[in-house]
Amino acid sequence: MSVDVVRALRRNAVPALAVFAGVLLVAVIATALPTPIYESAAQLIVAPAPDTRDTADVIRSLETLERRTVVATFARMAGQDAGAFDTRASVVPNTNIIRIATRGPDAKRAAAIANAAAEKLAADAHALYRVYVLRTLAAAVPARHPVQPDRRRNAVVGFVVALALAFATALALERLR
Repeated sequence: MSVDVVRALRRNAVPALAVFAGVLLVAVIATALPTPIYESAAQLIVAPAPDTRDTADVIRSLETLERRTVVATFARMAGQDAGAFDTRASVVPNTNIIRIATRGPDAKRAAAIANAAAEKLAADAHALYRVYVLRTLAAAVPARHPVQPDRRRNAVVGFVVALALAFATALALERLR
């Protein structure tokens, strides 16, 4: 640090600390106010139904899965909006795996909704295409930490911004002298 910066910080320590504390307080309040949002996800794999006996049907169903159209159709069928909870499905790239994720203000309920959506999708998909089944690879479990707001990231960003503004305040006040 140059001598001018150190002198500016010494002369203007009180206003610089006030700006630092004020910006940090705003960051803490802005992070604490929003309702935490949790995300839970279930994963399903699309596979030929085990009761399909005809070898030709099994081969055709595997060829169709390679084109990803059936898997993408199943993923589109799973999305739903349940009030404060939003459920979306996506296909894991280069796989026959569907990820059903639910976001909402309650971690346990988000997991329950994701699992219910997975069960419903498995039943609907089998009713639509009897040659396929959707098996659960991983059931949704309640998240331990919210995905929003990211308190750790907000604290780091708030600290850096507060520090930068405190330095800028000290330097600006020194220039005005």
